[in-house]
Amino acid sequence: KRQEPHKVSSEILTIAEIDRLRNVLSRISDWVGESSEIEWGIHQDEIVITQVRPVIPGKPPARHFVENQWIDGDDIGACTTAYLGQCESSLIRLVNKKFVARRALKMAGIPVGQCGFLQFRSNDLSMLDVRNALQHCRSEWLLVSDGNHSRLIPRHKLVEVLRGFGLARGAAFISESTFTQRCGFARATARETVYIEAILGGFGGIWHAGYSPSVIEVACDGTLLKETTRSFDRQYILDAEIGSWREKELEASQYCRLSNRECSQIAAMTLCLERTIGSVSMEWTSNDIDGATFYDLSEETHLPHKEMDIDCVLSPGCASGPVHVLPRADTLAFLFESIHDISVVATDAYRRRIEGSTTAAQIAEIVGATQGIIVAEFPHRTLAPLIPISTGFVFERATHLCHLAILLREAGKPAAVLPDARQKLREGMIVHIVNGRVLGI
Repeated sequence: KRQEPHKVSSEILTIAEIDRLRNVLSRISDWVGESSEIEWGIHQDEIVITQVRPVIPGKPPARHFVENQWIDGDDIGACTTAYLGQCESSLIRLVNKKFVARRALKMAGIPVGQCGFLQFRSNDLSMLDVRNALQHCRSEWLLVSDGNHSRLIPRHKLVEVLRGFGLARGAAFISESTFTQRCGFARATARETVYIEAILGGFGGIWHAGYSPSVIEVACDGTLLKETTRSFDRQYILDAEIGSWREKELEASQYCRLSNRECSQIAAMTLCLERTIGSVSMEWTSNDIDGATFYDLSEETHLPHKEMDIDCVLSPGCASGPVHVLPRADTLAFLFESIHDISVVATDAYRRRIEGSTTAAQIAEIVGATQGIIVAEFPHRTLAPLIPISTGFVFERATHLCHLAILLREAGKPAAVLPDARQKLREGMIVHIVNGRVLGI
């Protein structure tokens, strides 16, 4: 506690503060469900929690292997004592990104898809051996990873895929993949409403093609307040024959609209995570049978715009410089094995890739060494390495809650949306971005 100058007290905590602290720490331990180390502080008479982590004993526990055992991905205690082989990376991603969100949704009675780890031996593996995994994952499609690569497969091919790993002893991370007709982002606003972006099909439409989404604002109970619908002449679908997503042209354009049930489900999930975690952009998927379900989230400290009414403001601020027009939004995609290496939180794979001198030389060759305004069709995730070396960005279309938009706001890098920007802005011309407006055209 802060003391007056030259008056030092031996009393660090009062009895009342100790009681309050014990209650808060007890509630956190009950919520996490295991012994935890909790970092805390007291600021202006408020208890502030800075970090929560599992208790790590002096000697690491032995990792257990039980053939054909299914380990629930939400049971962190069991996961951290089980032998997971190369799937340790999947556990780290689960703990760092999804565990807290999944736990919060479950405690609120909101269903989430199953995920977990299956320990197995490749020799003599049969469908009977993987029955535990199939009992927990009821979806017809499963996302299976050996820790290095992920595959989307029909459930009846699980044994075949596990055998293909060629491991005498190993583990696979398996999660349910629901049939996706619509997907998008959502987050709570300063107006105590929920802002939703939605497209037809899977996330490839946002990540790879940059579709402009339908924009919906709903009340806390899911009641529709505002809606701007977009039509789509193509969408990303899951191709059962090849086990991956591909873009498909539609016979006729379709509008992307959400039902009242979907709006209510998305609002409930978003507000639950907002209360539990704080400012987040939630990724969701939906279909006509199951409605909307949680997919993933990205923590964010900056709102897209305090009212989210100005479509052209992707990231606020002012910037000036010469224009550099990228012919393709995925110009830098060749630098990365997977767009999933690029997240709102920098991954080890991302750092290793962009910190090398060879990569820096490749980027400089494409965009030049002079800082300026990057102009692209849409905010493709692989443009992230340009954030520190540019003064601002202009896109022809964008979603406010996509990964690159969040990265731009977190970095304080101005970005605007200007239709037909690549035709209106010429290479080398000097332009200015002022809170979403592009001046100097």
